[in-house]
Amino acid sequence: MVVYPSTEDEILHAVADGVRKKLKMKVVTAFSHTIPKFACPGSGNGAGILISTQRYNKEITVDKASMTVTADTGVGLRELVDEVAASGLALVAAPYWEGVSLGGLLSTGSHGTSMWRRGGAVHDYVLSMRLVIPALPEEGYARVITLNQGDPDLNAAMVSLGVLGVISKVRLRD
Repeated sequence: MVVYPSTEDEILHAVADGVRKKLKMKVVTAFSHTIPKFACPGSGNGAGILISTQRYNKEITVDKASMTVTADTGVGLRELVDEVAASGLALVAAPYWEGVSLGGLLSTGSHGTSMWRRGGAVHDYVLSMRLVIPALPEEGYARVITLNQGDPDLNAAMVSLGVLGVISKVRLRD
């Protein structure tokens, strides 16, 4: 089964439904490409959920004063670059290939080049991120957490390949 949430609340409900039904889940994007057996979380018995961020791409908020951008993780890289540039800023690092979403490029450790600060890995510029993670039944089977710079779990979540939850929002330093 594939679900196409367009809000963080819909992602929360999709994860909660999967946890409640004890289904395997995988996050994919509009740009996904992988070997089908790896893409299908229920390979073998067909019981699984693909959570597509294809429609979760509405918010891009650029804060010129703090030189940051916050975006939904289904936003495509080209759209993100264009929106940041329209504000007179630029991303510090980005991969060469534009056919990725923000969540996809972070989850897989995508990198480009950069002359500034840390280097060309996009995750080096993450200030905070929100994740939808599995939870206990008394918590509704899923919950949203926010990881900020300095949080010991942020490094693990940034290049997690989706195994820690669904990255829903990211705040980057421009």
